Amino acid sequence: MNDRLKTCFKIFSECFPMVYVSEKIISEKLLCTEIFFRYEEGKTVGFAAVEGNSLAVICVLPEFQGKGYGVSLLAESEEYIKSKGFDCVVLGRNRSEIFRGAVMETLSHRFFENRGYHAYNGCLSMYIYTEEFQHRIKTPEGLVFRAEKDIISSEVLGMVKTVEPNWLKYCENCAGKTVITAERGGKAAGFVIAETDAHTIITEEGCKTGLIGYAGVIPEERNKGTGLSMISWTTGYLKTEGCTEVFISYTSLDQWYAKIGYQEYLWYWMGEKKLT
Repeated sequence: MNDRLKTCFKIFSECFPMVYVSEKIISEKLLCTEIFFRYEEGKTVGFAAVEGNSLAVICVLPEFQGKGYGVSLLAESEEYIKSKGFDCVVLGRNRSEIFRGAVMETLSHRFFENRGYHAYNGCLSMYIYTEEFQHRIKTPEGLVFRAEKDIISSEVLGMVKTVEPNWLKYCENCAGKTVITAERGGKAAGFVIAETDAHTIITEEGCKTGLIGYAGVIPEERNKGTGLSMISWTTGYLKTEGCTEVFISYTSLDQWYAKIGYQEYLWYWMGEKKLT
């Protein structure tokens, strides 16, 4: 791990003390980004990381905030994105998946709003410690579950297309992932794309994190308890796989997941800006 990445992690940790992620994970995520730095009297005081047309993260040490470093980093990031042929900047939403947008707990969304960014959406991330997990949800009669690793069937892809066609491009490659399917009477009812060893922003050193990614229920199986019981079963499955916690990086169903025991982690303001 090089000194630049170590410095980024130190600044990141001071800017987001509520995020208990390991240095290794943040360094891995930053490897696929272009990083810009700011200095004062030889000290690195801030950085911004860009991937594609996404501003993955922007950080300035608390004691150096209000001096224009953040504004300068944002301007340089926007110019770099524009030079790569993009006409829009989005906050978060990239392969590195450090954040999904501006972290609302730090009020950073106001910084972006004041500089021409508009809310595209909003979401939150959630988590559960598996040692605290208990099956609270009764499985509907006739519903059974199956887990398959590293493979996604045409039947499951058909369900993905029915639930949300835009997900297809993300679900076709399931290498390193587990596909959970719910069936009733031998017919597919729903699916979850999960990971048993995901590198997320809650993954601490020595921990194994489960990740619940794309999940859906076909229309005729909705409002029957299928989705909730499927997520509960998946959480239990990830626990048996040795995961110490399970993370959901993107959802708006906070009260729904709370029925299983998931807790709120971070709320995101998903902003974007047109470049001129």
